[in-house]
Parts: sequence; C-alpha cells; structure tokens
Amino acid sequence: MQFFFLPNTNGIQLLCYNNEEVYCDTYANRTKDILLQWRELPTSVAYISNGKLMGWGNKAIEIRNLDSATLDGVFMHKRV
Repeated sequence: MQFFFLPNTNGIQLLCYNNEEVYCDTYANRTKDILLQWRELPTSVAYISNGKLMGWGNKAIEIRNLDSATLDGVFMHKRV
C-alpha cells in the first residue's frame, strides 16, 4: 500500500493498493467517488503537470486523468 501526495489539492492523497487507487484525506477517508484502476500493476507512479498521472508497469506505461480516472494513453514497451 502506498500514499501519493498530490500537489495543489489541500491535502488530498491517492491511496494505492495493488492496481487500484482512491482519493482520500489525511485520515484515509475517501474524498471522491472515483476508483482509478490500472490495466497493469505499476511498479512506479509519477504526477505529471495538468492533472495527469503516469504509471510504469512491466509491459506498458499508462497515462491517467486524475479528475475522471480515464485512460489518456498507453505506451507498450519491453524491458531489456
């Protein structure tokens, strides 16, 4: 389980468990009724400006919209 602190959100965080993420406050109460589900379990996650989140998995890189949790892009790759 991981917490990601989002910039400019007044303490709203993303609580990550396996391939799902939910918005919560500092007391782990859900603040938005949005469930972000990755297609592939990311090994790393990074915040990108303009409300985007990028997750790196073993086979793909996914870009997600933080407001709607929609998938904005997928880049397939192979590890060397």
